[in-house]
Amino acid sequence: MGWPYFGNTLSFIKAFKSSDPDSFISSYACKKLVDALLDILSARRAERVTAAPQAKQDMTDALIDAEDEKGQKLSDEEIIDILIMYLNAGHESIAHITMLERLNPKRPLQYLPHPRPKDYFA
Repeated sequence: MGWPYFGNTLSFIKAFKSSDPDSFISSYACKKLVDALLDILSARRAERVTAAPQAKQDMTDALIDAEDEKGQKLSDEEIIDILIMYLNAGHESIAHITMLERLNPKRPLQYLPHPRPKDYFA
């Protein structure tokens, strides 16, 4: 563990001056998530400079390459906002479906889309 761990723990405790611990921990976790996403973005951009050009592999690569109508690339802040939005959207849908299944496991979910007949859109 050593000194860096102890120093990080002390700085965390010193910063803990909020009267509402939940909001402090939430903002601390949010900062950690943003820092992690910034590290991923910078590593991905460094890979693109050193490695041969390749096809887009995932959402992060697509967002790095994305341009608006004026030809401007997205900023790091915009990319991180979009990634967090997708992270939350995926979590919410899976969490709700799992909760509904756990509430009544014997009955099939009524809320999932049912197959439609072929002439439905005709």
